[in-house]
Amino acid sequence: MTGGTAPNAPEASASEAAATYAEGLAQAAIEEQAWRRRASLASNARLVAFLGILVVAWLGFGTHRIERGWIAAPIAAFVALVVAHDRLLRREERAARIRQFHEDGLARVEERWAGRGDAGERYRDPSHPYAGDLDLFGHGSLYELLATTRTAAGCDRLARWLLEADAPDAIRARQAAVRELIPRLDLRLEMALAGDVAGTSVQQAALTAWAAAPAAALPGGIAWIAAFASALSLGGLGLWIFSGAGPLPFVAALGLQGLLGRALRSRVRPVLAAAETPVQALARTASLLAVVEGEHFAAPRLAAL
Repeated sequence: MTGGTAPNAPEASASEAAATYAEGLAQAAIEEQAWRRRASLASNARLVAFLGILVVAWLGFGTHRIERGWIAAPIAAFVALVVAHDRLLRREERAARIRQFHEDGLARVEERWAGRGDAGERYRDPSHPYAGDLDLFGHGSLYELLATTRTAAGCDRLARWLLEADAPDAIRARQAAVRELIPRLDLRLEMALAGDVAGTSVQQAALTAWAAAPAAALPGGIAWIAAFASALSLGGLGLWIFSGAGPLPFVAALGLQGLLGRALRSRVRPVLAAAETPVQALARTASLLAVVEGEHFAAPRLAAL
């Protein structure tokens, strides 16, 4: 036999996990930096396009050295760059979340997670027979190590699993689900990304309250009035650019839109405020469910999802 001692299975598993997370962290950091550079270039190009709009506007409407229709080219470029910049920022944000996922995983494996997660203090019960002895909740607790949930319901479920005894079959079923998820890092990453996008517990609570609230909507005729006012503004802008009508029709149409907005502000604001967060949370929750529905699982607890 050779000298030395081979590492046991848990140590080897932790070492492999740390190496996997470290590799993913390095790759994610490179991608995040690359997307940040591209977004910066798009931002600078957008500024140049905006300056081009000002120059062409001065030459066309101020000095009349060129046709006014030339203003359409820098405007189109500016709009395209705004869209491109937004997409690049989203890619950078996604890369940052991927980097954070690997950073958090590496911190857990290397036992550096204490104090960085949800300590679950709200679930601490001094009268519980074993929660205090096993450090289930609090700084550096088991709950803090395990908790990756994004909703209040998920936090409650994890705390209940730790605090309440369960049937052996139920425990074995949960362990089988965990074993199936261990090697599926890509799936866990997609779930984490979708969970980040799904919003906080506060947003999820707002979604629940919004779904249970009675419907609130503006009269149908208002939509037609708003569309008509927008059409007038576009028509006035077209007359200003492509004819000799001057800015008066466009300014008059904008004034009409302003009066309409001021008259409807008190009715529109509550509707927008009530719908903004829930609608976003609903779309984000749908993306989280789509990740699960697109997978095939062998463990009964996972297949039931």
